[in-house]
Amino acid sequence: MGTVTLLNNLVSVSDFNHGKASQTFKRVQDDNPVVVLKNNKPTAVIVSPDDYRRLNEAEENFVLYQEALERLKTMMASV
Repeated sequence: MGTVTLLNNLVSVSDFNHGKASQTFKRVQDDNPVVVLKNNKPTAVIVSPDDYRRLNEAEENFVLYQEALERLKTMMASV
């Protein structure tokens, strides 16, 4: 995601609470994560359910990869 796209997908928590929620959800549906700012600091990221699932799967796969590497190291050390 480019910097310009990211900057276009920032929303303050006050804007979100004052009628911009539907606009925010529309952006998320268009596969654009939205960063919610509180006091000009990122406090939350809103992503689509599909993006959330993909991120969770990627994390699980990375953990499995790390476990496989550790097993390989253990096997190689015992040879």
